[in-house]
Amino acid sequence: SSLLECWANSMNVGDYGVSRAEELLQILIEQDNATTQTYNSVILAHLRANRPSSAEKANNFLSQMEGLYNTTKNEAIKPDSLSYTATINCLAKSTSEADLQQGIEWVQRMRAIDVDPNIRTFAGIVKCITAYYQRLEIIHGESDEM
Repeated sequence: SSLLECWANSMNVGDYGVSRAEELLQILIEQDNATTQTYNSVILAHLRANRPSSAEKANNFLSQMEGLYNTTKNEAIKPDSLSYTATINCLAKSTSEADLQQGIEWVQRMRAIDVDPNIRTFAGIVKCITAYYQRLEIIHGESDEM
């Protein structure tokens, strides 16, 4: 767990640090030792890395964590507000309309497992909505002037 966090936080080695953190998380999953904290470390690494694949990967890790929790009801793996908020912020940086819409849908899913959104979650949602409408303006050449 500590080694995973070191790799996840080692942005000076670029993609390698994120990849190593992902590999260590996979080992922890296989050993049934993954926790909310270990998943969050990898999701946060993707948020900081801000690579083209970051949104998809963060989204996949949160989906995996949520699926494990829903299957096992193991509280040690239950996504928390950080899990959702970091993923939503990754999605807000995406250029994909589907990713931006997914960010909004995560709030509904977090409420379904009794995780309350916080101010940072809502700030991430505002980023998703803003990016979504900016993308629509670019695609359709429309502007909402007041």
